[in-house]
Amino acid sequence: MASLSQGSQNQEEDDVQMSGPLLVGKLQEAGINAQDIKKLAENGLHTVEAVAYTPKKALMQIKECD
Repeated sequence: MASLSQGSQNQEEDDVQMSGPLLVGKLQEAGINAQDIKKLAENGLHTVEAVAYTPKKALMQIKECD
């Protein structure tokens, strides 16, 4: 019985980790260039959610800055 409750506790911990904000570095797994991810972070966009809520015009300005 103890192993069953430990297993469900580990599952709950995994669920908690998956529900938090995703770091912008995760975008590399989706095929986004590492340099582009670095530019996002340098401009204060440290999570995928921050990128998602940033207007396209603002993202294009980041991309154009070299």
